[in-house]
Amino acid sequence: MFLARVLSLSALLLFLPFPACGGGGGGGTPKAPPLKLPKATLPEAHKDWNYAARLDTPNSPGPFHFRLVSGDFPQGLHLDENSGLVYGKPRAEGNFVFHAVVEDTKNSSNSMEWIFTLEVKAPWDTSPPKSRRFNFFFIHHSVGQNLWIRGPLIVELYKQNYMPYDMTYTEGKVDGYVIGDHTDIPDWPTNFNTPKYFQVMYTWELKAGGHQDIIAFKSCFPNSNIESEARLEEFKKDYLSLLPTFKAHPEVLFVPFTTPPLNPASTTKENAARARRLANWLKYEYSAMLPNVIAFDFFDILANPPTDPNEPNMLRKEYRSGTDSHPTKEGDQAVTRAFLPFLNAAMRASGMED
Repeated sequence: MFLARVLSLSALLLFLPFPACGGGGGGGTPKAPPLKLPKATLPEAHKDWNYAARLDTPNSPGPFHFRLVSGDFPQGLHLDENSGLVYGKPRAEGNFVFHAVVEDTKNSSNSMEWIFTLEVKAPWDTSPPKSRRFNFFFIHHSVGQNLWIRGPLIVELYKQNYMPYDMTYTEGKVDGYVIGDHTDIPDWPTNFNTPKYFQVMYTWELKAGGHQDIIAFKSCFPNSNIESEARLEEFKKDYLSLLPTFKAHPEVLFVPFTTPPLNPASTTKENAARARRLANWLKYEYSAMLPNVIAFDFFDILANPPTDPNEPNMLRKEYRSGTDSHPTKEGDQAVTRAFLPFLNAAMRASGMED
């Protein structure tokens, strides 16, 4: 089964008032939940694979606060207390049961509680596909070109039973528009949602009747310099606008790459933090919206963790040279090592390969 999708639990939730005494987050061990609480099942997860599912809210404007009351939460998953999003990468297999509460912070009578279960299955198979050789198309600019040649991603893809094709600057000319020249995030709606441009990518360098099985697309590092919350939301809208095209082509696995992190000389902590948030949104929430869309987190492989005291969410020192934001050859090779097992697992998660 593919990645977990956003789950509506409306029909399974019960409005329950909180007790007058004994609640409110005091110390001690939480009491076991009443046996008659409503139950709900979250979409299944897989160990070491990105997961996202959202808990529902009461029929009121909120705002809401979500919290876990009792139960064993899988290591690697998190509950966003403001949105109710369960997300992350579970680190253990098994069946997990949780008692959760959502509180309407303006009207406590609208608060709800329930028990939900989550099954975490074994990791996806990361070996190369065995059924046939799959066509792989990658549209990119300079960072992608280095990855393609120095990674060397093109070589490793062929070794793993893929037939690699790519498009970059000056390529893909259609009626005066050059698809390969346009790879910034705001360009993707034009490239994918204009039928004649999409058709060029879909059949790039293939014989008549053939099509790409995987379409990977990457914007370059300037797109990681996200200077405002408004810009971040615009980028999300650009990606969301692609979903109707992706839904119309279930025979293709679409793999958006998160944007590369910037050199500390070219960004700020605030802008880099927004780039991290965009990457997280792509790999968790966006990748849960359709079965044939799975984002690859290029950003996380090359960036310092958000907890780094000096250069959080910026290009790691070991993967940069001077003030240049292009990753070094060592960075290209680190991405290639991570991408192939990811792609092989994504083929199984999407149903492209058994």
